[in-house]
This record gives sequence, C-alpha cells and structure tokens, in this order.
Amino acid sequence: MILIKNVTNTNICEQANVRDKKGRCAMTIRSRDGVATRKKILDSAKIEFSSLGLMGGRIDSIAERAGINKHMLYYYFKDKNNLFSESVRDSYEDFYRAELAQCTHTHDPVQDLKSLVSFYWNYYLKHPEYLDLINNENLHKGQSINKHPILVELHADSTRLLQDIIKQGVLTGVFRDDVCIKQLHITIKSISYHYLTNRYTLSYLSQMDIMSDESLQKRLDFNTQLILRMVAKDADNV
Repeated sequence: MILIKNVTNTNICEQANVRDKKGRCAMTIRSRDGVATRKKILDSAKIEFSSLGLMGGRIDSIAERAGINKHMLYYYFKDKNNLFSESVRDSYEDFYRAELAQCTHTHDPVQDLKSLVSFYWNYYLKHPEYLDLINNENLHKGQSINKHPILVELHADSTRLLQDIIKQGVLTGVFRDDVCIKQLHITIKSISYHYLTNRYTLSYLSQMDIMSDESLQKRLDFNTQLILRMVAKDADNV
C-alpha cells in the first residue's frame, strides 16, 4: 500500500514523508517548491489528457514529463481522476485570467466587442489543448467541473464583462437594449469553438484548407461582423 497525502491547496506543509509499499524512499517536500512542482504536474497532465483523454492518459507519462517520480505526484493528487479534475479546473482558470487581463474597456463599445470576439478566437487557436481537454470533460458529462464552484463565479465575471460592453453600447446608442447577454455569450464562444474543434472534418467536407492564414482571417472577420450585426441598432453601419 502506498502512503499518500492529497494536497488541495498551495499551503504545503514543511515536510511530508512519502513511502513506497516497502517503506523506502522517504522524501522531504518543502513549501517553497510546492507551488512550482504542482504546476509542473498540472501542465504535464493537461498535455497528456488533452491528447489521450482521462481513460488513455497515464500517470507514469505525466510524472516523467513533469520530471518527478510517481510517488511525488501522488503526494499532490490522490489519483488519476483527481488529477484530471484539477487539470480541467486549472485550464478554465487560465482561460478566465487571460480574458480578464486582455479584455479591458476603452469606452468604445464597438471596439471592445470586436476585441472580445478576437480574444476568444485567438485563445482557442493558440491553445488547442484547452479545447481538447474541454471536449474530454464533456465526453464524461462534466463530472469534474461540478466539483469546482469557483468556476461558476469566474464564468459570471466573464459574462459581466460582456454585459458591461453591451450596456455601454446601449447608453451610446449603438447597441440594442433587448440583447440576451447569456445567449450572446454562448454564441461568441460557440462560433469559434465549433470551427476549430471540427477543423479536420470541416476541411474535408468543404474541400478547402480552413486552417490556412487566409481562411482563419476570413473566419475571424465573419465572426466579428456576425456578432456586431446581432447587437447593433443599425446593422448596416457597424
């Protein structure tokens, strides 16, 4: 039996003894290294799970990529399901942090909305592992995400960011006042998500390279105009 202790926060104790089933290899884990080690494990796990899913991902591969041994990994995460769940949480938190950092208000609601649409597109494009991991979470019917209520709060912050942009547009007379913010939020995400997660099948079915630079720019322009026309008071002048 492997003696393990699961760490659920970054306030890691000064020392912890982790032994294999024969009682060998006692390790000292210091708090100053704990956050960095946990992050290395999560980064490695996100690569593994985004490629192979929960069922196909291997703890041995995750530990090796992170540059630690398996017993060290089990100090931070009690089992593979726990590690997958924390990888999903960390991926969402990375996304929401990036959104709040990059999408700031300029008091030009049209430009702010364009920037928000562009953010989603570019983040998904630059982080295919995020899309793949979320796809895997959906295959398992969201069993991990419901363990992290903090993500509901972060999603609400993301929705309020869009709500503030639309409210400013209403006040300046460029956006309609009957826009459903939740539906708009879902739509902005979906039009980028669907295109990029279905890139292989769409390329074949449409008989075009939808991932060429020209195709990607055309799609971003289309998405942006689509969203603007959905919310504009005068759709012909946006």
